[in-house]
Amino acid sequence: MGIFILLRADAETWPNGTMGFWESMLKNGEIFQHRIATLLVFLLGTMELRARMTNDPEGKLPYIFPLLCAFGGLMLLTHPHVGFQAKSSFLIQIGHTFMGLFALCMAIGRWLELKLDSPGKHIAGFISVFAFFQIGMILIFYQEPLS
Repeated sequence: MGIFILLRADAETWPNGTMGFWESMLKNGEIFQHRIATLLVFLLGTMELRARMTNDPEGKLPYIFPLLCAFGGLMLLTHPHVGFQAKSSFLIQIGHTFMGLFALCMAIGRWLELKLDSPGKHIAGFISVFAFFQIGMILIFYQEPLS
């Protein structure tokens, strides 16, 4: 997902476009937010993999994933796309809003999965995985309107 965001978020910037990496980050706040989101997704994957590979149920490492998910969800909910026409901006914003809400559901579900005992643990885990799946489905069919 991080590679998807890196390659698709800003077509006119590095690595696909003519605008350089630092030039794009320093001149445009929206592109800077996309770069933060890319870093966040890579951190999410790395930290969750480390948490699941480590057999330490009492450790703090498993709680990093829901915190990063909540931060990412809040970023998506507050990330504007104002440089487009009204219809395009609205359609892009709807996609961001749903992904942000699903990210918050994923964060809450994972946090509760870590804190609860059965059967609540399994229900919260299902909600978390379902929200993650929904974000993936949104991204699979995501298209930015051309006009």
